[in-house]
Amino acid sequence: MSEVRRRKPETLKDSNSSAQQCLKYAHSKHSEVPISDKCTDRPYSLLWLFPVTAVFLACFIICDDNSDCWPCSDSSCSSFKVISARSHLIKVTNFGPRTAGSLANEVAAAGYLRNELRLIASVSNKTGLVVSLDEHKSGYSSFRAFSHVSSYNNVRNFALRFHDLRAEGGNHSKLAFLINCHYDTAPGSPGASDAFVNCAVMLEVCRILATGSFILFNDLIFLFNGAEESLLLSSHAFITQHKWATDVVAFMNLEGAGAAKRLMLFQTGPGPSSDVLLETYASAFKQPFASVLGEDVFQFGLVPSDTDYRIFRDYGLVPGLDLAYIQDGYVYHTPYDTESRISDRCLQLSGYNILSFVQLIAKDERIQRFTKLTPINHTSETLTRVSGSGSPSDINSVPPLVTRSATLRHVYFDLYGAFVIIVPWGVWKTVNHLLCLFLCFLIFRARRLVYVRWYGFVAALLVQVVTTLLGFAFSVVLGLMYHHYGCRMVWYSNHYNIVGMFILPVVWWFVWSQAYLLKIPEGSVFKFLGISNYFSRIWQHNTLDYFYSLETDFFDSSVFLIALPSFLLSLINAPSSYVYTFWVAFGLIFKMSDIRNASPIKLKFCQTVRFVSFLAVTSMHTYNLNLFLNFMIPIMGRSGHAIKPDLFLSCCIFIIMLPVMLPSLGRLQCTSRTGSKYFFLMLLNACLSYAILIHASNYGFPYSIQPSPNFSNPLVSPRYQRLVVFHTNRFLRHIPDSPEITERESHILIVPIDANGIRYLTPNSYPISVLRLFMNSKEHTQSNFKGIKELVEAEPTGCNYSQPYCEPTVKLKLLSRTLLMDYLPNSRLSWNVTFSVVSGPPHTHILIRTDGNYTKLTAWSFASTAMYPSSMPLPRPLISDISSNKGEHYFLYHLNAAAFGEHGTLWETPWTFWVVFEAQEVLPQSSYIDVAVAGLYADEDISTRSPPLSEFLSSLPPWVTVIRGCAVYDHWRFQLN
Repeated sequence: MSEVRRRKPETLKDSNSSAQQCLKYAHSKHSEVPISDKCTDRPYSLLWLFPVTAVFLACFIICDDNSDCWPCSDSSCSSFKVISARSHLIKVTNFGPRTAGSLANEVAAAGYLRNELRLIASVSNKTGLVVSLDEHKSGYSSFRAFSHVSSYNNVRNFALRFHDLRAEGGNHSKLAFLINCHYDTAPGSPGASDAFVNCAVMLEVCRILATGSFILFNDLIFLFNGAEESLLLSSHAFITQHKWATDVVAFMNLEGAGAAKRLMLFQTGPGPSSDVLLETYASAFKQPFASVLGEDVFQFGLVPSDTDYRIFRDYGLVPGLDLAYIQDGYVYHTPYDTESRISDRCLQLSGYNILSFVQLIAKDERIQRFTKLTPINHTSETLTRVSGSGSPSDINSVPPLVTRSATLRHVYFDLYGAFVIIVPWGVWKTVNHLLCLFLCFLIFRARRLVYVRWYGFVAALLVQVVTTLLGFAFSVVLGLMYHHYGCRMVWYSNHYNIVGMFILPVVWWFVWSQAYLLKIPEGSVFKFLGISNYFSRIWQHNTLDYFYSLETDFFDSSVFLIALPSFLLSLINAPSSYVYTFWVAFGLIFKMSDIRNASPIKLKFCQTVRFVSFLAVTSMHTYNLNLFLNFMIPIMGRSGHAIKPDLFLSCCIFIIMLPVMLPSLGRLQCTSRTGSKYFFLMLLNACLSYAILIHASNYGFPYSIQPSPNFSNPLVSPRYQRLVVFHTNRFLRHIPDSPEITERESHILIVPIDANGIRYLTPNSYPISVLRLFMNSKEHTQSNFKGIKELVEAEPTGCNYSQPYCEPTVKLKLLSRTLLMDYLPNSRLSWNVTFSVVSGPPHTHILIRTDGNYTKLTAWSFASTAMYPSSMPLPRPLISDISSNKGEHYFLYHLNAAAFGEHGTLWETPWTFWVVFEAQEVLPQSSYIDVAVAGLYADEDISTRSPPLSEFLSSLPPWVTVIRGCAVYDHWRFQLN
């Protein structure tokens, strides 16, 4: 056995001598061995990776353990009775799905709320409180919702108002604070977390307040609205039609987008009242969960949904708070959203927090000084420019209805649920700018006006800019490869697949780029460009040690690159830039705790400060990463085909990893070539092994498969593919002005609402692997799935099934068609056409198509904010359809909540509206307008209405959850002549 000699510990003198030796190597032009190998080729060169890895692992573990609710052991928690709230939740969710206009929603749930609220109002008779219950059924109204119009009639709201006569001065003020929830659900979902758990909590809070235990200096209004899932109709009805709407000066909206754990605050304000609301939130909530990052993500349109918060803000002109459950968003709008998934601890925590908040806000006199928000003046020119330009307008073209001053926003976030930090955006922005400027000052002070010292900084900055740009391009290519050639969304059912699919490749890219591609000075890019000698001379001109100078320049340039987006994001007033502010502060601490030529005591202190600051900023960054992924990944399962989820997530992971990896590039540059080679090969092996594992086994299957379809089992994690399946009848009239049906169609329409489409619905679509040989027979029930043969090659063919209804159950009448007297220039005429829908299901919608070239829709009988028609944006046409004219399409969403009952029954109040068309005086024969009325039946027993649909649903695989129903489409064609 050969002898292995132990290396002696180096003294400071030895260290200096070795550094001088490094400089000699650096000055030697004929040295064949790279400098990094001669000076740092020792087994300790990669030891810095171990504490970094340990920090990340610890942060991930803490984030996972912190998502649940802490027990509430305080004696004050006992005032909220979990048993009572749980009883409300069980009774109402047992009614089943409660879509607006269904018997379960309009009769069963409404009757239960009516009785409970009357009991609460009766309790207050002897307490000095005036508790008023108002059940409000709306009249007809409409408003513009992005690129379509929403209209409604007979939607229901229950409002319970508390007015305390015991308050000092008799509480003569009419101003009130509003707390809102909704008791309706999405089709097919019992809606425990979305959102009757909030209604159950509010009922118990109302019961406690009705006992008179607390004096209320401000009025409180508890609103239970019955049509939130139908595009926010009930909240619009309350804030625009209710007699108490003008008294509301602020609100709290309670929502749900996942299984109930902790309520997350993700939207606030706008306006100066945000200070009071956020301060009250911070004082009242135990284990707070808040992030302005969610506010920016939501307002930038990354979330395909909306809440009543926007309606109250835009149409009621009041500021407020928006809170929602976001954990485990897989159950959102599915049959698995049951009350059993809501733990008693989380129900207790939510109840205590909301009760505490209501108590504080009810006695805060600052509420009396709240003012309405400033509306934007919607002039005719503005609306014409937005929606009457003749081109389709998208969601981003709709102007906001209130001003949202960025200077009045706040930076808010919680620290692991311990407490919440709230800072006005103006203050945070100033601090952020000062940190960036001070960091630039430190970088300048280290180099001053000695231009030679700036060579290394500029060179390192260029290397890192190139690394970042190429790395982002690498992430784009990686995401596109997964989307087009690999297994899509393999991280959907297992979040940890993100590590192997995206995080490891990003780390590999940075290691490979610094070890081979852009290694100083012998990187392959520098050799190819013939500039290796230039990079060799840059750091040799310095009098400092070679590697110290190299690492310092790279670290300074990295923190400068991190400070740059932080500075730019603050300039565009994005409070979510606080994520980068922490990294700028870390760079400052690192720069100020210089360990060069430090005494042993100062050396230990500076090292401790650096490590603690790195631990703090990394843990905070990991916490935000965990929040972002837990929020966004379930959304990818219902975002449709609008985005490529693998591409989106790949780019997001690169951006998230960037501030973590950039400060490490200097250390990677100084690591020996041998050490970097081993690290690079290890990462490459891990990436390839993970990719092979995912694509060669069912481990890469994106959806979970449960042995039992027990919806109430909280241990079952239903990470399923979402489908919308409707049995649709279409009655087409191709002859203008003729009631004769020229074509009848009946199809089963399948709409996958994630990026996988139908790839896992066709025969033999489940991935076959050797692992299936070792699975229990109960665990691979998917092997019995034979596939849906009609979906092969994705041809849109009819299923030839029997029709669910023998005749159209929606009726459209043409009441009048009048040529207006005021002639338009250029030989154009204007026609007023009046229609009436006299029967149909509660959800009955209108679709209008005009020619576009000869005929245009110029006005209609809807609300002032929708009086200028806006056509729907259409999907990008196929190459074969580019020459065809698809015209302009308009969509009118309508809900008549009182229309439940027998099919074909005439509505008590028909839906009547008029539209104005502008057309040429002489129209070609092929020019006409198409009007169709569509009725959706989503709450009925499909086994009796459509046996073929029931049969089809039984053939679907076990990894699918379905929104199903029947629909009828009745088409008419009219000419203007």
